[in-house]
Amino acid sequence: FLFVNNINSSPIKFKNLNGTVWNASFNLVLINGSSVINFLDCEYYKWSLSKLIFLNKVKLRTICAQNNRTLLTVEGNFEKVKINLNKINLDNSKLSFLLPSPYNAIEFSGITNISFPEISLNIDKNSITLNDEKISIIVTDLSTNLFPSNLGTYKIIGNYADKNIKYSVETVSGSLSVYGNGIINHKMHSFSGYAENVDDSPKLDNFMNLLGSWENLNRKKIIKLNF
Repeated sequence: FLFVNNINSSPIKFKNLNGTVWNASFNLVLINGSSVINFLDCEYYKWSLSKLIFLNKVKLRTICAQNNRTLLTVEGNFEKVKINLNKINLDNSKLSFLLPSPYNAIEFSGITNISFPEISLNIDKNSITLNDEKISIIVTDLSTNLFPSNLGTYKIIGNYADKNIKYSVETVSGSLSVYGNGIINHKMHSFSGYAENVDDSPKLDNFMNLLGSWENLNRKKIIKLNF
């Protein structure tokens, strides 16, 4: 129940919960009641919980009911459980759903791959503690109609700590170099960093004018990214 309450403090909510604690189905919706399909590739889920829980053994499996793909498994006991969440693939066109104005007005393409490590939860009477495991996100071949070639590929590493997700962004390759750090919780999302035109492309400069104002950083011409 602590875990469910944590989820329900986020922008995503449960809806149409049906069944029993052993076998149930539900929809995920955004806080305003609209579909999550513009963000996640699944919105209708089913879970099954083993009755071995009466013997202090936790075994839970959640699937996407639309294609029977396993999304989440939880195994362990009342003191400690291990959570495995499958890799999520998103089309980069959905990035605009996450970004604030004016960045959400830019239509992106490419693929984002989100990989989750195995997470161990240590459960006591008052709290749930997540180990300092990292979430890896690779934004591959990010591109937009506003620039004729790929902007780049980027790596985002996140940590969950104190009910916040703290993350860093670094550039793997590409003409648009982006670096910075951000923090996400159920109340806010903030990011501070910069973007640089490493190839000095005039066409990329025109695109970067949409991202913010130009500044100098260590004798380099950059765009500050703050939201």
